[in-house]
Amino acid sequence: MRPHRLRLSAFGPFPGVVDVDLDQLSTAGLFLLHGPTGAGKTTLLDGMCFALYGRVPGARGVQRLRSDHASEEVPSSATLEFTASGRRLRVTRTPVFTRPKKRGTGVVEEKPTARLEELIGRDWRTLSTRPDEVGSELDCLLGMSAEQFWQVVLLPQGLFAQFLHAGAKERGALLETLFRTDRFRDAESWLGDRRSALRGRYDDAAAEARSLIDRVVEAAQVDEPAGDPDIDWYDEVLAAAQASVTATTSDAVAADAAAMATAERLRAAETLRDRQERRRDAEEAAAALTAAEPEIAAARAAVEAGRRAAPLLPLADHAERVAAALHAALSTADRLAAAVGAQPGDDLAALAGEARARIGRLEGLRATAARLAEADDRLRAADAALSTLDAQWAAVARERDALPARQATAAGRLASAQAAVTALPAARAESAHLDEVAADAAAAAALRTRLKAERRAEKQAREQSLAAREHRLAIAEALLAGQAARLATALVDGEPCAVCGAREHPAPAAASDLVEESALAEAEDRSERAADAHRQAAALLAATTAELATLDARVAGAGWADSAPLADARAAAAARVARLEAAAADLDSAEQAVAALDDADGALRDRLASIAAERAEIDGARAAAADVADEDRAALTEALAGAPDLDAALASTRAVADALDAAHRAAADAARLAHESEAESARVAEALAAAGFGSVADLRATADPALAERVAAHDAAAAALATTLGDPDLDVPLEPAADVASAGEADLLARAARDAARDAAAVATDRLRAVAGHGPALRQALAGLAPLRAELDEVEGLAELAAGRGSGNRLGMALSTFVLAARLEQVADLASQRLARMSDGRYTLRHTDARRDARRRGGLGLVVHDAWTGQSRDTDTLSGGETFMASLALALGLADTVTAEAGGAPIEALFVDEGFGTLDEDSLEEVMDVLDGLRAGGRVVGIVSHVADLRQRIPTQLRVHKGRSGSRLETVA
Repeated sequence: MRPHRLRLSAFGPFPGVVDVDLDQLSTAGLFLLHGPTGAGKTTLLDGMCFALYGRVPGARGVQRLRSDHASEEVPSSATLEFTASGRRLRVTRTPVFTRPKKRGTGVVEEKPTARLEELIGRDWRTLSTRPDEVGSELDCLLGMSAEQFWQVVLLPQGLFAQFLHAGAKERGALLETLFRTDRFRDAESWLGDRRSALRGRYDDAAAEARSLIDRVVEAAQVDEPAGDPDIDWYDEVLAAAQASVTATTSDAVAADAAAMATAERLRAAETLRDRQERRRDAEEAAAALTAAEPEIAAARAAVEAGRRAAPLLPLADHAERVAAALHAALSTADRLAAAVGAQPGDDLAALAGEARARIGRLEGLRATAARLAEADDRLRAADAALSTLDAQWAAVARERDALPARQATAAGRLASAQAAVTALPAARAESAHLDEVAADAAAAAALRTRLKAERRAEKQAREQSLAAREHRLAIAEALLAGQAARLATALVDGEPCAVCGAREHPAPAAASDLVEESALAEAEDRSERAADAHRQAAALLAATTAELATLDARVAGAGWADSAPLADARAAAAARVARLEAAAADLDSAEQAVAALDDADGALRDRLASIAAERAEIDGARAAAADVADEDRAALTEALAGAPDLDAALASTRAVADALDAAHRAAADAARLAHESEAESARVAEALAAAGFGSVADLRATADPALAERVAAHDAAAAALATTLGDPDLDVPLEPAADVASAGEADLLARAARDAARDAAAVATDRLRAVAGHGPALRQALAGLAPLRAELDEVEGLAELAAGRGSGNRLGMALSTFVLAARLEQVADLASQRLARMSDGRYTLRHTDARRDARRRGGLGLVVHDAWTGQSRDTDTLSGGETFMASLALALGLADTVTAEAGGAPIEALFVDEGFGTLDEDSLEEVMDVLDGLRAGGRVVGIVSHVADLRQRIPTQLRVHKGRSGSRLETVA
């Protein structure tokens, strides 16, 4: 791969278009990309990477590739023209960026684009405009990834020592990226996945077999087998289950016959017992009826007395209602009197009168309460006014406290305005001077443009003058030839020539087109006019050249040879004038502000005095109102006797008066009901005596309906019992009693034995069915475990070996690490060849398998061997310059190895983006010799650095200049 031309637009620090002709720079083989820090040297290499891969090295990313200095209408892009695989190609990419909308306001985000073209003959033919297709095509053409390109073509800044000092993990990650050894890691992963899959299959099969064995153990109720079970153990369990079914079935048949016999004996004993119990119950019932006859006779008499008592019950009920009303009236009177604190025997009417009199006294205090309320309102109003005045005082005080700072600000503003007025004339003069210089520079630029046109015009006039002169000479020659031809027509052999006198005419002029003398005159006139035009054009060119020299001298004499800094200085001067003019224009306003703040200070002092006077007046009025309120409040407090206010005292007093009136009325009602109850009680006593009853209780007892029901039930039971005793089925002796207990116990034992035998037979049958049901699956599961175990052991050994574990891997190195270690050994050998040259034969790099500690794996270690001491040591012990040389040698070794890994595809470019400032003069010379040797075979080598010594060593340079408006390029050959 060989780059030819790089073109960037609005990219990084470059606001416009920069065009880098790499073919021109590479004519010397080695060139220097030079410029100050931050100018954009690395950005040029980023542009090359972005064009090829759509990415840039390091952590910069592609989100900030657009130039911040570029105008909005200029698009960002990177174009690289290069040769790869014998084909001339051109790739153009644009990063994502935002631009103003073409219509309306706002911005729109431009998506990244890509275009790949190939030069066919003299025309560029588009191969693809899809970013993914462009990327795939370039991957095939270049034969390397972006990471490999950065390591092979670009030696990026900051990444040399990173690989040199990296740990095994980080170094392995980079080597995997460069050498694409992921297939070996894939092999490790495949073996691990295969082992996991086989382990899972084996564990699943073993678990299934164990599950089946557990089911057989549970079903057969046997002990688990010792060790790994086999099919013989299952056959033994199955035979035992079959024998158990035969034995339990025989036992169940015998138990059924015994249970049937005991059940028949139990039924006969239960039948006899039932007949005996029915006869015994009937005889006992007859005896009970006979014993109850006296009580039933008394009940019959009571039922008869109840018929006589029925008319007297309403009279007794009324007397009881009057007595209940009397009790209620007494309770109400006692409750109401107790509620107002009256004692038994108090005159309730007199107490009610005293309460009514207190109501009148309280009503007389209405005016006092109103006067107190008015005084309280005045006090609250005074307090509110005082609070308002206090807030106003605080606000005015804060405002007055803030005045000094405002006055200081205004004073500073006034001082700034006065200083601006003083500095403004000089600033205007400086700005005018810069404008004059800019005008001279602009005029010079215009003259340069005009000078190009005048040079073209002078050249054209000169060419036209020469052409007119040649035309005049041609006309003159033609005129002479015509005259000779006319003379030749008059020649006669043997007669003398009129011009030369010769008598022989061996070669007379041939006849040709005749030219008139007027044509010669016209040609001479045209020649003179062309010569005059040329003299005028030459004079105008000389005058313009002289004028341009004068303007350039004036601009250079002013110290502004470069237009970009001049524009910045003009802008800065104009901005300074604008700032000073704005500050000077604020002079009157600043003076007024200072005066206004002084006036505000006096006004605030007056306002504080006014607030203090108003507050004193309100304090006096408040004290007078407080005296009135205290006197009225004392009078009311004494009259209210603990009530919160006058209305509450009136309400409670009225409630007491009303309660005393109610209690007085309730006592009167109780006295009336007591007289009525006494009269009713006398009437009931007279009626009871006349009817033959001793008390109201005796009267109510005769009216009990349960007595009539009891007599009727006794008569019905006697009739039913007579029918039962006449039943022939009860004609059985009561002795001896039926022995149901013995028969039942025998039956229970027989049925328990039968159920146990049946259960044992069922359990044995279920066990046999379960054991036999698991047999096919268990046989199949046990048969499949052995081959799975053998395959798992084999794959597990290979996986452990590839992963760097196990006794067979003595290096403790994974397969991918082993391959990377071989690549690293190649890199170290190639790097050592260059490092030995750079270090005058002292240092070489060596690959080591040793581990830094027992917890880390070996295989990717690097040490530096010192030929002066014969010792190898860690790369971290190298000095800064030695680290640079070792890092550069290692990077070049990586580049050579990666190139070989990529199939030996020629890499005809190398860019070293790394600081050379750590090297002494001799070391720098050795390093430059090595880099100069890289040009063999036509390879172009670019060094990116700002070290001053390199500018003397490398004449071909691409310089980057930075400024406020962005960076620009300059090619120095």
